[in-house]
Amino acid sequence: MKFRPMPITGALLGLVIGLLTAALLSVLGVVPLDRLPLLSLIAVGLVVGTLALTQRVSAARGRVTTVSVIAVLFAGAALTGIPEYVSHGSLTPGCTLQASSSLEPDPVTPEGTSATDPFDMTLTDTVEWVAATSDDADGGSPELALMVAGVPVPVWNGVDVSTDGEQAWTGTDSVERWQSNIRESAGFTLTGIYHFQGTLTYATGECVADAYLRISPPHAFAGPLLMTLWAVLIVAVAGLVALAVVVARRARREEKEPITDTLTTTGGAVSGSPEPEVEDSLADAPEEDSASSEDESDPADEQLDPASEDSPKANTAEVGEEPQPESDADEANEPTVAGDEAEPESRS
Repeated sequence: MKFRPMPITGALLGLVIGLLTAALLSVLGVVPLDRLPLLSLIAVGLVVGTLALTQRVSAARGRVTTVSVIAVLFAGAALTGIPEYVSHGSLTPGCTLQASSSLEPDPVTPEGTSATDPFDMTLTDTVEWVAATSDDADGGSPELALMVAGVPVPVWNGVDVSTDGEQAWTGTDSVERWQSNIRESAGFTLTGIYHFQGTLTYATGECVADAYLRISPPHAFAGPLLMTLWAVLIVAVAGLVALAVVVARRARREEKEPITDTLTTTGGAVSGSPEPEVEDSLADAPEEDSASSEDESDPADEQLDPASEDSPKANTAEVGEEPQPESDADEANEPTVAGDEAEPESRS
């Protein structure tokens, strides 16, 4: 079977594996879907998948180069997310927000959270919070967005707030109630670490809070979301490994093909020839010997044999004509031996 690398298929599978790995790590509460971890995993997945289904870069140099350029672009974009990943959350000056939970008994502000130190909660936790603005926020519109690779993705729009002239608020929220609403709309329990951006826009300004929150799952396979991600990731990895084995076998088979090529008497190889050409080479040898023997024969042997078929006399006999006797004139014209004088013919 001819060796056919599959770099594009490997790149697509690597892309899927990279995305699934990033999502799984986020749902497990390891790293958020920030630009640095997400795009880095995609770049690594592209390279690994391409090389796994190529085996020999020289067999698909153009396609491998194209995928490599795309992977380098993802890696470069990932590096631009380093400041976001190492920095802390933020809050618009003039605004205040603090929260506490069973895992965070001391009030935590958005500035006190980061990708490596988020605000922790449990699935059954109750969060107490305090918020304030420097201006009257009556009629303001609250929004919540999930940050994915540095891009805000809206996930919730609240109703306009009514402050009655107040500029500070306190309250409590149940994590279990949030989870119940998510299960009703999406069908699964949401766990993991996430980068959220909350905005409250009102007539005279706005408050923007940027913070990291984490709801740790009980174990690595808790809930349908985690089980689905694990299952799809295992299938994708298994498919990549199976295809890599097939490509590797084809590559090894093609490498072994030149060893079984037929050797000729001149030392060359004829690909795909089932039998050696030794017999043909030996068969040509007698012809060359006979030709050389004819060339080296004595020129005297080339005179025509009167009895042979090529002799003119033989040809004449074949057509039934009798050969004419030589005339006296011909006898007279025969050369004489040097020094002898021809005798005159006698007259009758």
